[in-house]
Amino acid sequence: MPERISAVPVSVAGLYRGRELSGDGSVAVRGTSVSITMTEGAGVVLRIDEIDGLRGNGSDLELFLDSGDVLQLSSASGMVRVTEDIVQTAIALPELTRSLRALGARRAKPGADHDRFFAPLLSARRRAQGCATVEECLRICDAAALRAELDRHLRDFARARYPRSGADRRSLEADLEDAAGRAFARLDELAVAGNAVRKSDDTARFVAWREWTSALRAVFESADSSWLAIRPALEGPRVKHRPLWRRLLRLGALAAVCAGAGTLDAQHMQMRIRGVPVDSLRARDFDVVSSVPGFAIIVADSADRARLAQLGWSAEEIVTRADIGRAVPGAQRATSVYRSFDDPVRGVRAFLDSIATANPTRAHVEDIGTSIEGRPLLALKIGAADDSPSRPNVLFMATYHAREWAATEMALRLIKHLVVNRSERTDSLVANRDIWILPVANPDGYQYTFTADRFWRKNRRRNSNGTFGVDLNRNHAFKWGLDNVGSSPNPASEVYRGSAPESEPEIRAISAFHEAHPPVLSVSYHTFTGLILYPPGHEFGKLPDDLGIFRALAGTDVQPAVRDRLPGSNRDHYHPAPGWNLYPTNGEYTDWAYAEHGSIAFTPELSSGFEFERFYGFDFPDDESRLATLFDDNLPFALDVLDAARDPLKARPLATGIASERIGIESVSPVVRVRVPLADIRKTFVKSPASVPLAPDPSSDAAVYTRRLVSTVIARPAEVRIDVGAAGVRYDILSATGAERGDEPWLASGFLKSPLRIAGDSAWTSGNGKLRSPAIAVPAGLDSLSVLFWTRYLGDPFSLLPRGEIHYSVDNGNSWTLAGLVAGVAETYYPERADIVGVAGKTVLVEFTALFGSTLPSWWLDEITIVGRSSAPASGPDLITNLDFRPSENPVRGEVVRFLWPFAGAEGEVIVYDIGGRQIWHAPVRDNPVTVTWRIAESGTANGVYFVLLRSGGRLVRGKLFVTRGAL
Repeated sequence: MPERISAVPVSVAGLYRGRELSGDGSVAVRGTSVSITMTEGAGVVLRIDEIDGLRGNGSDLELFLDSGDVLQLSSASGMVRVTEDIVQTAIALPELTRSLRALGARRAKPGADHDRFFAPLLSARRRAQGCATVEECLRICDAAALRAELDRHLRDFARARYPRSGADRRSLEADLEDAAGRAFARLDELAVAGNAVRKSDDTARFVAWREWTSALRAVFESADSSWLAIRPALEGPRVKHRPLWRRLLRLGALAAVCAGAGTLDAQHMQMRIRGVPVDSLRARDFDVVSSVPGFAIIVADSADRARLAQLGWSAEEIVTRADIGRAVPGAQRATSVYRSFDDPVRGVRAFLDSIATANPTRAHVEDIGTSIEGRPLLALKIGAADDSPSRPNVLFMATYHAREWAATEMALRLIKHLVVNRSERTDSLVANRDIWILPVANPDGYQYTFTADRFWRKNRRRNSNGTFGVDLNRNHAFKWGLDNVGSSPNPASEVYRGSAPESEPEIRAISAFHEAHPPVLSVSYHTFTGLILYPPGHEFGKLPDDLGIFRALAGTDVQPAVRDRLPGSNRDHYHPAPGWNLYPTNGEYTDWAYAEHGSIAFTPELSSGFEFERFYGFDFPDDESRLATLFDDNLPFALDVLDAARDPLKARPLATGIASERIGIESVSPVVRVRVPLADIRKTFVKSPASVPLAPDPSSDAAVYTRRLVSTVIARPAEVRIDVGAAGVRYDILSATGAERGDEPWLASGFLKSPLRIAGDSAWTSGNGKLRSPAIAVPAGLDSLSVLFWTRYLGDPFSLLPRGEIHYSVDNGNSWTLAGLVAGVAETYYPERADIVGVAGKTVLVEFTALFGSTLPSWWLDEITIVGRSSAPASGPDLITNLDFRPSENPVRGEVVRFLWPFAGAEGEVIVYDIGGRQIWHAPVRDNPVTVTWRIAESGTANGVYFVLLRSGGRLVRGKLFVTRGAL
């Protein structure tokens, strides 16, 4: 601690936790506190960690407190020293080594290697003890320098053990790098925290500093655990080497065994990059496609691999099972399930011709355009040969990006299902829709992946600088070239947008098709990551005006449209989100289709890309069983899209059980944001609070069925009442917090206040923590709640972890139910919502849980309002209520299941469909039963997932039933 001086006389003005301080007194820094004594009245003792920042000019000092208060101290002399004392105390580094298990411990076997490994950290800690300024401490503990030292020591360890065997040395280096992966990840976080300190202003400098010291502590702790993993790798001789072919692949030297233009050295490879942040790779225009802890995964060609070597970044090819076969020239054609485009016997072109020939009244091949190399863009029209205004168009496309073979296979299987596999549901859809399926949007690039380069992405245009290809999914006209983040002007880039909007013949053909056959809904299949994306993708934080329709079909993380049942997948469902949640794009298809043609457009990213933690990425296995599972997982969503085409605003998807919203509330503070039908825009008014005007959102790109209306900024109200035409909706605010002084107390554990806010003076933030509401007594007349909140978060765009979760409890916290989650990346604030149903008359707790695995702020929350909906949007008597779906058990493990009949006193029917839409069981309902019984054993129904519809007149209840008879 710095040397202290005696108390300094001061004049004091300001507030401390609601109490006014004004008058003369004295101030002194004692230990880790600042003591302010008043001549008249009680003084205060401030802990240093209550001070977020300070600003001084010699005789005056302002203290900015975590409560939002500001204290002003003035003195003719002595204030400079007081300021220095506060700064020195605030930036004093904590003890960092006492809790370490490996440093110097007997179990860690301390010795020369042990000492060298910890030396950079201990040296930095020792030198930082005496630093006088924040800048000096940041320089001494620079994350990049520490990383370089740690990396050098790992290479030295390997070199000392294998001075003559390069292969063994590289193998050991790779193992040591894997073992130290957690330490490298924490160093990345330290670098981010250091930049945050440098960018912080005086009012929040100490907040950022405390976050940096937490990140520094995490570096020491991760290095400690890493050493315990490294030590066994350094003991004894190496007895197992990497296979020769794998070491050759890592060196990029397997081209020596290949010949011709398609050699592996010239091809794109899927590669792991250790210890380099994803943002650093993207900034240098590398094609980042995924990440795992400690590693980024990219697709790199020979030029990219040369750049990696120049940058000194360690890269290793990820070898999949299919890669081994492709080491021999020509082996790329040897597929058992996948089809090339040109193969005259089993290629895509041959498949479409054969299915149309075999089903002339149901399938028709249409040539909608020509590629850059002269191949046709072939679409199959399913249904009647002619067009009819009474039949809405629905479009499915696949493989904008050539390497995404599983997307084409999904489209081909959908064709076969709709054309060949007859059922009551599919026959009705085919008869009442004009269904178009384009299985390969990029035929030249797709064929090239079978003959030359498996991971080729773009089309095959020869660019002016001698490179090849344009990213077709960056070549559409809407927002084309908006910036160089969502697309690239560099022809060598994998996201090169082309020389002009619609410069590519493939995109001009797709544009012309939309003019001639505008689809009501469209789906563009891609791989991979396990997502269902929808517009917009070009700007963080933007949401579509028709969000209620997009979410009804794509679902939520609690009620997803697609369940992932692939063995060993690292997720159990597809995460639904706007396109920017993965990464920003411009010139992209779904943004264009929605903005220019009013199509409700989706991008499913098929499969997670992982099987039992083994990465395959774009190389989805050429395996019938796995591809069949992939198709079965995604079929319900495709059928729901077809169902919704008649009237998307009345969509009631079977897969999600979520009805499209006619009236959708997004925020009640600091602005009212509500979506209403287009016809009701001029009939929508805020009745309470009074005099709150609503206007269409000026940032809107498109509004096809509903329009977002936004108010001016208002104070947080007690209730919001909105009239929408003849319907009235009331939202009572039952609890709220914005991390503001005067808010009702929420229990914060690991959540802190942050100046990065959407309203007021602060917001909540955390990397690991919980934020719990007080107990909320829900009135008996309110069956559902909405948790509205503004949020931003910095997760992993390729993974559902890290993430933030929203839970609720109706038993005082003894058990919790997931209501919603956020994952991916949102760099700017936007409004989110999680709904809670079935809580009328109960006492509810709501809890936000940050699972970002970081000591740094990663999730921000502001203006959290829990509102009760006292009257539902007027959407007719057939509104779906999932709570009314009440089977006797679910999953069903017995011989029978009984459904509670929700329409007391009314007749109706119960229908059960399988996942493919085939009717499995039907029962009329008469004589006012309490329950309806389905004898599963007698019907011979197999285990699986089924959709149950209970119907009485115009009223519907739908639910999902899992049959697992015989399972434990």
